[in-house]
Amino acid sequence: MPYNNDAIIPLVADFQYITTFLCVPNTAHTGVGTLGTWSTDTIFPIFSSGPSGSFVKKIVFRPLGLNTIPSVIRLFINNGSDNTVLGNNALIREIPTPPTIANTSASNFPVVVPLNLSIPPNYRLLATYGTTGSLSLTGFSINVFNMDY
Repeated sequence: MPYNNDAIIPLVADFQYITTFLCVPNTAHTGVGTLGTWSTDTIFPIFSSGPSGSFVKKIVFRPLGLNTIPSVIRLFINNGSDNTVLGNNALIREIPTPPTIANTSASNFPVVVPLNLSIPPNYRLLATYGTTGSLSLTGFSINVFNMDY
C-alpha cells in the first residue's frame, strides 16, 4: 500500500485567545448569526487559520466567574466566507458547560476540548452559546492551542 510522501509538518506554534466570550444565545445549529466580538452578537470568531492552513490541538474554555446554569457551546468551522450563508458553516462539536460560581479561594475547572484538527487556509472556528438563560453569564476566556503550516 502506498504511503503519503508529503508529510504535514507545522512550521510555527501559535496561540490565539479571547479574553471574554459572552454573547447573546443562539439556538441555531447552523452557524448562522450576527458575527462579532461583543455581548450583543450571537456568534464569535475564536480562531483564524494561517495562510497555509493550521492544526488545532485543543481549545480551553475557562469560566470567568458566575455562570448560573448549564449550557452548551457550539463550535463551527467556517470556510472563511460569510457565515450567514448556510453552506459556509459546519457544526463540528457541542461542548457542555457546567454552572460555576465566582470564587476567589478555589479554581473553576476549565472545559478542555481536544480537537486534533487540520484546518484549511483562511478557514475560521466560530463559537456560540446555546441557552437563553446564559444571559446572566460572566462568560469564558478561550485559549486555542494550534500550529501553523
